Amino acid sequence: MISENPLDKSQPIQDVTKEPNQQSGRADPKVPPVPTTPELPPAHAHCQITYKTEKNWWDRFKPFVELIGIVLLAIYTGYTIKMYRANKQAADAATSAAATAKSTLDSSSQSFMQEERAYVAVTYAVMSNPPLCKFVKENRVCVDVHCANSGRTPAVGMRLVRYATFGGDSERTIKQMKIPIYAAPDGAMMGNVGDQWGTAPTDPVDTGTARKLINADLPVYIYGVIQYFDIFGEYHETGFCYERVLHSNAFIGCEFGNWFDKRPEYGK
Repeated sequence: MISENPLDKSQPIQDVTKEPNQQSGRADPKVPPVPTTPELPPAHAHCQITYKTEKNWWDRFKPFVELIGIVLLAIYTGYTIKMYRANKQAADAATSAAATAKSTLDSSSQSFMQEERAYVAVTYAVMSNPPLCKFVKENRVCVDVHCANSGRTPAVGMRLVRYATFGGDSERTIKQMKIPIYAAPDGAMMGNVGDQWGTAPTDPVDTGTARKLINADLPVYIYGVIQYFDIFGEYHETGFCYERVLHSNAFIGCEFGNWFDKRPEYGK
């Protein structure tokens, strides 16, 4: 016996929308079409088999190896940074030590040169004998200037530049003295035994002025510069200025015109 399956699509569905039944003479009611029922999915005839891939030994140990690699990389980076800092500190310490050694050596060398070099300065001044001297048939008053080397080594090429002046404009004249250029020394050497001297003449004077200067009724100034080199090849100069005390034969140092190696800057 064959049963009819209501879900079987092979069975035609009666069209209820057709025209009125001509046999019965009456009209069928208009019924909206009935939607067809979707076909059910076919039943599974077999069980779906799922499987999980079995991991080998590398898959099991790979995370641990990667972790160990990260740890070792971190340790290596830390040691590298530590070694860099240690090397940098060592390099800085070596640089500082070298700079200190150089500074000490330079200081020692400079100290040695300062201790061993020549020191030339004026020791005293005295009126010439006779004080009235003639230069190019003109009367001048002359003063002898003596200098000596108090250093441990000789002065090379010592040159004594000296002048004498008097009157109210003497200070300005002394401060404006032009120092000659002395680029290279000659072969003469001045040791630390004895002294050397030179005569400083004034400008031409008349008889009355000469008498006042000789009798110390009018002050006379002697000034100039001593130029020389030491045995290390360094140039040095000593500026000097002395004034004769009124009514006396003594000369005393001026309040200006004296310096040692460093020239004063007057009026600046």
